[in-house]
Amino acid sequence: MSPKILQINFKFSVSRTEYEQVCAQGAQPIADTPGLRWKVWLMNEAEREAGGIYLFDDAASVQAFLAGPIVAAVKSHPALSQWEWIRCLCHPPPRRRRLFGDLP
Repeated sequence: MSPKILQINFKFSVSRTEYEQVCAQGAQPIADTPGLRWKVWLMNEAEREAGGIYLFDDAASVQAFLAGPIVAAVKSHPALSQWEWIRCLCHPPPRRRRLFGDLP
């Protein structure tokens, strides 16, 4: 099984402080998600955009997360809209080569 990346982007319509308070409540449940290795939290305050990049163990973990209660709660939040969901494969790293020659 190869790891899978999920990127979620959306717009928010509350202040940054209010948004961060909501995120703080959800941080531990997200961290406890089965199959989730890590999450990077994203925010572009000027454009009122936020989201995250997630690394999961496998496609089944991504699907379970997307079908689960965390995503359902976030999708129904009245201050969040214009969702974009991007699923990506993780490619194995290239052979041990540098741009200008082999590594030792």
